[in-house]
Amino acid sequence: MNKTINLMGLFEDDTATAAALDDIYDLGVQDDQITVISPIPYPEQSLGREHIWIRLPLIVLAGSALGFATGFFLSSVTPRLYPINVSGHPLTGGPPAAIITYIFTMLFTVIAIFIGVLWEIDVPGFEKKFYTKRVTSGMLSVLLENIPLNQEKAAVSAMESNGGQDIHRPEKMTL
Repeated sequence: MNKTINLMGLFEDDTATAAALDDIYDLGVQDDQITVISPIPYPEQSLGREHIWIRLPLIVLAGSALGFATGFFLSSVTPRLYPINVSGHPLTGGPPAAIITYIFTMLFTVIAIFIGVLWEIDVPGFEKKFYTKRVTSGMLSVLLENIPLNQEKAAVSAMESNGGQDIHRPEKMTL
């Protein structure tokens, strides 16, 4: 059976991290095996990584569509289900229906944004994760997950040659 390990190394700045990631990619490590933990958000491209597509725009679009459908149903369809004719006025007025539809669209959009952001950042996350407290003091951490045991020395040397510090096999901890 092929043994795999996890490795974590700390870096002082983003250029050293990007150089180490380039060397790690040259070893054949896949992008889904690499996690960069940083105290501030970095765009993926600044570290030489591929752009990660998130589902937040789709969640927001679905929330907007559901809100539009709900608002349209309540403002335009419901009066036709229970018609009350009042001195020749139309059952549904255009401006009030537009306002109700707009309000429900925005309401469902905001709710979808809130739920989508929580979904994307994995809140609440109760399971233990790989982490080091030195990230909070400004260092960047590169975590290599499930790399083959025979690549350990090459990965360690790739990190050390680019300024990697405290390269170790990490333990999962509660955050």
